[in-house]
Amino acid sequence: MTALTATMALALALFIPASPATAATSPDANCTLPPGTSSLPIELSGTTYQVRVHAPAGGVTAPAPLVLDLHGTDSTGSSQAAISGFDALSDTKGFIVANPSAGVPFGAGTFAWNVPGVPLTSGANPPAGSRDEVAFLSALITTLIDAGCAKSGSVAVTGYSGGGRMASALACARADLISAVAPVGGVRAGRANPTNVSVIEAGSCTPSAPVSVLAVHGTADYTNQYNGNTDRRWGYSVDTAMAAWATLDSCDTPATISTVTSTVTERSYPGCAAGTDVALLTVAGGGHTWPGTNARQDGVIDRSINASALIWEFFAAHQRTAPPKVQVTATAGTRCVTGKVFLTLNVKNDDVVPVQATLSNPTKELGEIAARQTAFSVITTRQSSVASGTLNITVTSEAAGQESTTQVPASYDARTCS
Repeated sequence: MTALTATMALALALFIPASPATAATSPDANCTLPPGTSSLPIELSGTTYQVRVHAPAGGVTAPAPLVLDLHGTDSTGSSQAAISGFDALSDTKGFIVANPSAGVPFGAGTFAWNVPGVPLTSGANPPAGSRDEVAFLSALITTLIDAGCAKSGSVAVTGYSGGGRMASALACARADLISAVAPVGGVRAGRANPTNVSVIEAGSCTPSAPVSVLAVHGTADYTNQYNGNTDRRWGYSVDTAMAAWATLDSCDTPATISTVTSTVTERSYPGCAAGTDVALLTVAGGGHTWPGTNARQDGVIDRSINASALIWEFFAAHQRTAPPKVQVTATAGTRCVTGKVFLTLNVKNDDVVPVQATLSNPTKELGEIAARQTAFSVITTRQSSVASGTLNITVTSEAAGQESTTQVPASYDARTCS
């Protein structure tokens, strides 16, 4: 198609009404995830990783919300499940929880997250060739969505300590996949600037969409210190991180502060973009711990709140409505006119909303196609013979305030004009 597309020119673009049609639908895949706890294989770059997954006791009969629960450094997914106790909430609230293990071996059977551009707690950088954790966690999410188990737009991530830092990094990198994040003892909004760790490195957190953030942090956390430290792994303060997320989500200022319990206050930023919220639960005297847990941890465990229950309430209130699939089809053909091959293109919009269509080879704006209408175009190749090929059309629509884009191919047969 290289020589062909170099000489193609769009000769005509006409729009003619189409008769009403029923929008095509494709049923979601049937989720085969068994009730309770199981192991889910996730493949990345030729390696298969087993991920601990817990489905509600009643099973998954329709795509359900998904919570990724990430462990801290020198730990595992199973250990984190015991700390957070999300399995029990999963059974009563009907969401799926996944507890993956990180990819960097860090102890005897324990692991650390390869947070992009950030050293390990040992001070060393992750070994060369360490797993791309953003790609791995993205693959976990999309695998569960594609299997009809997880509901697109209802994916959220929490994590403890290093898992909280990893959850924050995922929010920066894949806001298209996750709607909310809730780091416990680990909220970040990008890497610490290596030359001045008290500030965030510019450009290290650029989410593609607003993300709701709920952070939980103790004032007596001596690992990831509330007021920051001089370690490039941590650096700037929790307040700096929260102010950055308020800016990223275009929230109003100043924040409001309310009392939750005698030891816990909530700082929330009002008026954030796209219905998101940014909030911080500050635990006075709380250590590097998960509030409300029954697991043993170092430092003071505040039991006036149950962090897991509050996190789930936050996640449930901040799910996105997934945009509808674009219901557009395209067909192409060939015809001879004065000894030259012309390509014909029909782009049919079976959707209930208008769409914008663009032909990419050659590049041409086809413009808006109204609901239940068809765009008809004729393209001259200026050649007497063409091989079979495919025209590619980019189609964009907007519904419920969300934009959806898809690629629609249209193949045509070889043609020779005498």
